Amino acid sequence: SGRQFGVIDAHSRTPHHFSEDDASFLQSLANVVGAAAERGRTEDLIRDSERRFRELADTTPALMWTTDHEGHVSFVNQGWLRFTGRMLQEELGDTFAIRAHPDDRPHLLGLWREALQRREEFRAEYRLRRADGEYRWVVEVGIPRLSDGEFLGYVGTATDIHERKAMEDALRASEQTFREVADSAPVMIW
Repeated sequence: SGRQFGVIDAHSRTPHHFSEDDASFLQSLANVVGAAAERGRTEDLIRDSERRFRELADTTPALMWTTDHEGHVSFVNQGWLRFTGRMLQEELGDTFAIRAHPDDRPHLLGLWREALQRREEFRAEYRLRRADGEYRWVVEVGIPRLSDGEFLGYVGTATDIHERKAMEDALRASEQTFREVADSAPVMIW
């Protein structure tokens, strides 16, 4: 970054006057060594950043995932793997909606393709197969990742909402039962 961070020292076994070519060679060597050192430092920072991201992602209570710009799954967190009971390699690639309930899959894939084509937020509720074979309702949200206006893919989460859906279904059934009783009663109910 334009700062001096080291010194290259050149010696000769015999008295020697270093030419301008020698100085240019040493400057080139210094530039290569400097670039390599800077690259190493940058790679260390990237590895540390990735480690911190994975630690955060793996300890979050949500099922987390990312995709590349084509919509292929590039990462799932440990929560996702525990929920589905699958290995990381099984989840990567063109696997979006592979664990969705067969009845939900066509609609889910349609929503996904539309969001991906438009590079817009993705949101859907569907049943996801858990490791024990049970399908649980989840709400999945994917947010486009952009860098300098370039679409990189999505980062998203899936949250288990099965109990909420069960309560909503029970409430609907209760309301329907009340309507049927009210409609068939021999008296006026209002």
